Amino acid sequence: MDPDIILRDMLRRLSEWLDEPPWTDWDQRAPQGASLWVAAGILLAVHAALAWSLRSPSLTTNNDHSTYVWLSRALRDGQYREIWRLGTPLHTQYPPVFPVFLALLSAAFGEHLDVLHAGTIAWSVLALLLLFDVTRRLWSSGVALLVLALAALNPFLIERSGEIMAEAPFMALMLLSLWALMHRPLTARWIALGGGAVIAGALTRSAGLPVVVAVGLFLLLERRIRAALAYAAVVAVTAGAWVVWTLLAPVKIVGRSYVADAARGGAGGDPSASLPVLLVRRVFHNVPGYLASGIPWRVSVPNFAGTRVDNVFWLVVVTLTLAAGGWCLWRRWRAAAVALLCYAGMLAVWPWLDGRFLEPIVPLLLLVMVLGAAFLGARVSRGAAFAVTLALGLVLGGTAAAHDVTALARMRTCDRANPMESPGCFGEEDLSFFAATKIVLRESPDTARVLVAKDAPFAMMSRRTVLALPEALVKDSTQFFSFLAAQKVGYIVLTHVSFSDKPLADRLLRVCRRLVLLHTIPPFSSIYTYLPEDQPSRDESNPACIELRRYHDSAGPVV
Repeated sequence: MDPDIILRDMLRRLSEWLDEPPWTDWDQRAPQGASLWVAAGILLAVHAALAWSLRSPSLTTNNDHSTYVWLSRALRDGQYREIWRLGTPLHTQYPPVFPVFLALLSAAFGEHLDVLHAGTIAWSVLALLLLFDVTRRLWSSGVALLVLALAALNPFLIERSGEIMAEAPFMALMLLSLWALMHRPLTARWIALGGGAVIAGALTRSAGLPVVVAVGLFLLLERRIRAALAYAAVVAVTAGAWVVWTLLAPVKIVGRSYVADAARGGAGGDPSASLPVLLVRRVFHNVPGYLASGIPWRVSVPNFAGTRVDNVFWLVVVTLTLAAGGWCLWRRWRAAAVALLCYAGMLAVWPWLDGRFLEPIVPLLLLVMVLGAAFLGARVSRGAAFAVTLALGLVLGGTAAAHDVTALARMRTCDRANPMESPGCFGEEDLSFFAATKIVLRESPDTARVLVAKDAPFAMMSRRTVLALPEALVKDSTQFFSFLAAQKVGYIVLTHVSFSDKPLADRLLRVCRRLVLLHTIPPFSSIYTYLPEDQPSRDESNPACIELRRYHDSAGPVV
């Protein structure tokens, strides 16, 4: 047989194998017209209602929540400084768009927690609406409803939209950009909207920078050279200016600077290794971690305790559906495919696994998995495509709904009128942190300064100026108290709600003979002051040393 005929036949078979399933089959099983939008509206309302019911009952011990509120206050005063910290340094970690949004809400309606929560929930609803509209246009109404249902019930999307966090606005702005770039013909107006939205997204969450790069690559793939050049110029003076500022910031501390985070060894890598070796090590560490646990957990894959077979099974399912669905995405929504590839590249080389980075792309991951399930099922038959996809949707949706029901039951025990003392609202270690802030508020002068790991929430709740922990820990033991005295810091608060509490406890234990224990708040919070230079140190049987040894021996890692 002629080799050319064999090759053409092989290519024909490959082309047929790569064909997408008949999406019209889904339309025959889904509502159309006004009924379709009513169904979508109900799902969006369910998402908003769940997020509202499960919203944070107060500010929490999460440093980010209070940091964003502090920055919004600073912006209302015409500055971008960390006004809760000693010295009020310029802020360099979080870009300004989300604090600006909070500042506008507070200026219009007052700084009320429920108003701020309503704003973030609205962003989440907008993101899911945009995803639904794209899926409806490019694939089918049935697929769109299934993906919307999975996203609306997803516990991580619900939780993040009910917190004062930048994930929901970033997710919405990213999807607005990809929604705009989906349109055909791709006019200058759609490009401007898509480019502007993704730049705003990167200025909301620095993790959006890979998507900024992706939009530029997409314009080049579309051969829109002039648009790509104009876009690059706008990026340079907006998101680029913010990147330059973070690079030039005089102080870069791991955990407080993405530049310092990115330069860290991390992921089992040796910081002294060459950059290529370090990146390869990160890829081999991060990619399996995300596929085996990060992505399955956040798309609500069921897990059976004590088993490994199900983990292997879901690893295979997630990997295959993402690969097959990625092909479908590339064929019909190329901007989103490029965005996911660039974002995945960032996750692969970041110094550590970070599930929070995954959450804004969860809606896209759900879409890709649904498309991939349909694609793989169609390799068997048209009926199998529908059955496999529906089965995946029922499993993921059922698991998500079960998590939501559990969370609602738990939240019913929360006393929202007095959340910082309610065991139904927070765990005992959070309640201990809140109790410490109240003691400092009650027993210290207004001018008191405090050293604490979780500086933003502690300052918010205690109304006291704080010294950020990294500034003190860089001093050795012989300089520790003289540095605190020079900064007029009179109190040290140790809790168990931050990874940074362990280094603080270790430092305090080494110098405990100079400490005076003022209060202990079970299980592991304590408040100290320290002896002046002209007073002799105590022996190691004093209460401060005893309490710090108990902390060291009993307090496990923060989880």
